[in-house]
Amino acid sequence: MFSGFLLSLVGIREDILRQAPSDRARYLSMGAILLATACVAAVAATFAVRMALRAPLPLALLVGIGWGVLILTLDRMMVIGMNRQKGRWRTALMVAPRIVLAVLLGAVVSTPIVLQIFDREIQAQIKVEQSKNETDYQRDLATDPAYQTIPDLETKVAELSAIASRDPAVIDRNPAVRQAQDAYDAASATLDEAAKAETCERAGWNCENSTGVEGIGEAARAAMDARQRAQEVVDQKKVILDKAKADAKAAEDINAVAAQAELQRIQPELDRLRAARDAKTIDYRAKSENSDGLAARLDALDALSAASPSINRMRWVLWATFLAIELLPVLFKLLQMSGAPTLYERLSDLADQSDERAASARIAQEENRIALARELDADRDYLEARERRRSESL
Repeated sequence: MFSGFLLSLVGIREDILRQAPSDRARYLSMGAILLATACVAAVAATFAVRMALRAPLPLALLVGIGWGVLILTLDRMMVIGMNRQKGRWRTALMVAPRIVLAVLLGAVVSTPIVLQIFDREIQAQIKVEQSKNETDYQRDLATDPAYQTIPDLETKVAELSAIASRDPAVIDRNPAVRQAQDAYDAASATLDEAAKAETCERAGWNCENSTGVEGIGEAARAAMDARQRAQEVVDQKKVILDKAKADAKAAEDINAVAAQAELQRIQPELDRLRAARDAKTIDYRAKSENSDGLAARLDALDALSAASPSINRMRWVLWATFLAIELLPVLFKLLQMSGAPTLYERLSDLADQSDERAASARIAQEENRIALARELDADRDYLEARERRRSESL
């Protein structure tokens, strides 16, 4: 049954082949070649659909089988349609279009298989390209005029948020407050030194510049007066510092209200720009993650071939191999036509001639029948017309 199927692919009549059993293996081989070529095409189409459309495997297999059937039909048509011609030029004109079509089909079939064989190397190259494209994208995004105001707006929002939050640290950074604080700290340091000197004089300790005499003497009174003056200076500086902080706080309250109003004005614009930038980035990365279809794989394979001579050689060897597989049916038929006619071909020609003579005889017989019927119709019409004239004359 299977051998009958293979012979039917090549268009062989088994009733004639039984008379030429020596040719049976040849035509079975040709049928097997046609079937193998269709299977390779089905596998290639399955790979192509998976790569290009990311289709599920059952759907890809269904499309692959359909493509294999189509290739089988085309190859069968080309093989059956190739007959011996009188003269080399007629043979060449008959064979050339079929070879061109076979080459085109072979290129289409072999490309997905070659891509699948180099899949690991291609995936690695695609990741390299995606990383490079991501770097280029970030650079272009940073220089995009539509989003160049984002860093300035972010800085401005941070400053306004600090002011609007009434952070005590902002008051401490006020120039007037810092100046008053420095003056107060200096006066406090002087007070500490004066208090230490007073303690040394009254206790009679051997401190620097002290008399070392215990009790309240002239030196102790002078030290007490110095401490008192230092305390008065500290009190004055404390009043100035408190006033500077109060003034700074009042100014910060006013600034906080203004900052809050300004923040409400520029925050929506910053949010809009950020959302647009993030949406653009999400869209780019979604496209980048899906950029591993047939075109991207071919570009990656081209890059690998340019960088590695060994991959380039292997790529074209594989491509030529699968191309040759697709060309096999036509080449096999051409080789058969270049030799002497086989016994099956001679028997088939005789059968065709016999069928043609029989068909010609049937056609001639049918033509004679039609001619006779026309003559009979003409005679009947003549007799009817003569009878009408006789009736009219009476």
